[in-house]
Amino acid sequence: MDIVVFIFLPVIFGGLVFIGQGLSKDIFSLSVNFGAISTALLMSVLVLVYDQESKINLSMKAQPDMEDNYEAKLSVLADLYQNICYTIVASICLVIFSVIGMAFFDECMGDMAHLLFSLSSAFVAFLFSNIVITMLMVIKRFHALLTH
Repeated sequence: MDIVVFIFLPVIFGGLVFIGQGLSKDIFSLSVNFGAISTALLMSVLVLVYDQESKINLSMKAQPDMEDNYEAKLSVLADLYQNICYTIVASICLVIFSVIGMAFFDECMGDMAHLLFSLSSAFVAFLFSNIVITMLMVIKRFHALLTH
């Protein structure tokens, strides 16, 4: 099920954009802003994850009888760390492909420029949808971590 949600849905979305008219310059600009802001915010969330891991490690030393509970939390934190790092890299790629799409938006150089514009539009659509889905998963994991 995860493959369908995290791979196939964004691929379908990107494919629809590729065979369609592509994205507008405003959408590319929005994607640049979204990617830049989410990268900066997720970097600060990484610091929070690191801080939580340090606190859990200290708590494990203080209360060794609760080790199973702490191990489960450390496992969730490790998953969060990986998801957040992936989302940061994907956001940087989103910015790069958005800039490429904006560069070829007004170009009338022929088939190659149109192909690059269509590919960058498809990659932006894929990455944007994948980032949103991954962020929802990160929020779900934070909720699980903080409520249990």
